Amino acid sequence: MSRNLKNTIALFVLLLLVSGFGGIYSFVIQSKKISVNEKRLDELKQFSKNRDALLREVSPLKSEVTKLDSLLNKMEYNIPTNLSQYDFYDFVIKKTANFSSNSHVNVTFLQKKDLKDFSYYEYLISGDAYYNDLYNLIFSIENSRAIKQVSNVSLSGAIIVDEEGIPRYLVNFKFNVRVFSSSSNRFVASDFYEKELVAPKLYDMFYPLIRDKIIPNLEHNLDVHTAKLLAVLPNGAYLTDASQQTFLLNKGDKVYLGYLTSINREDDEVDFVINNGGIVEYVTLTLKNEEKNEQKK
Repeated sequence: MSRNLKNTIALFVLLLLVSGFGGIYSFVIQSKKISVNEKRLDELKQFSKNRDALLREVSPLKSEVTKLDSLLNKMEYNIPTNLSQYDFYDFVIKKTANFSSNSHVNVTFLQKKDLKDFSYYEYLISGDAYYNDLYNLIFSIENSRAIKQVSNVSLSGAIIVDEEGIPRYLVNFKFNVRVFSSSSNRFVASDFYEKELVAPKLYDMFYPLIRDKIIPNLEHNLDVHTAKLLAVLPNGAYLTDASQQTFLLNKGDKVYLGYLTSINREDDEVDFVINNGGIVEYVTLTLKNEEKNEQKK
């Protein structure tokens, strides 16, 4: 055979081998991959159809969820999810921010307890505060949208005398608070927020009707018990106290622990009402005879 013929036969055999391997790869190996991919493509197409159907089904469910959330939002109380201890400390700090400087509140963490559907943190609240400050705190806790429970309340009167000698009538208190939480969001609105609460002012039942500690005379007003009427003038009453300080007072003017209530120019008398630690006194000062005669001259 000639060399050219040999080369031609070799190329033909090589072509047959390449074609054979190509056919095997295309119709055997590649066919399996194509089959798998076609099956996957059918699944994706089916999922796409199911997704559209699911979206159509979800649409009314979304409406129901919105209605439920609206109902939860209108509910007076909710049970928040996954609360931390910080949340209650922050709540107390905000509610006591406007308290008097004489009111003090302490918060002590006691325990966390898990129940069947809920859990709660328990705290001990204690301190001294003015009656209405304390009432405002308890009112805010019990009326909070996040459910809280007050228990084991203990109250007693307390008297603190400040640096100026003024007695402050406070309430010594101690009570427990349980703050409830849930791991599910079924019991809380999606846009949960705390209410802005302002408690009404109440009469202080711990303020004593009769007090053994009297407010000192820091304003240096006339002390009626040591006062002396010097003259009854057309423009008021002229008086002096034990320190020889003089005062010109008229009806309604303030004196130590009370007020001047009336001036009787015909009888040369001046009347006062004094609240002496809860005991109301009516005091009348008159000119002495010799002072009356000197005034007439």
